[in-house]
Amino acid sequence: MKVIHATILDATHLELLEPLSTRPGEEVQISIMEENDHFENDWKKMVEENFLNAYSDEDSIYDKL
Repeated sequence: MKVIHATILDATHLELLEPLSTRPGEEVQISIMEENDHFENDWKKMVEENFLNAYSDEDSIYDKL
């Protein structure tokens, strides 16, 4: 995933601050964080809850985390 910043020109137009590496006619997805979105907190909570699940019980080096 690549993050590109843009300026909102009006309700249906953006001005990108750098060019896209796509051809005209291709589709892109745009995510807009709203003030009431708790994505960052939800992401952090999920990572904290699931981090050690990525390691097996034999990976004792991670026991002190």
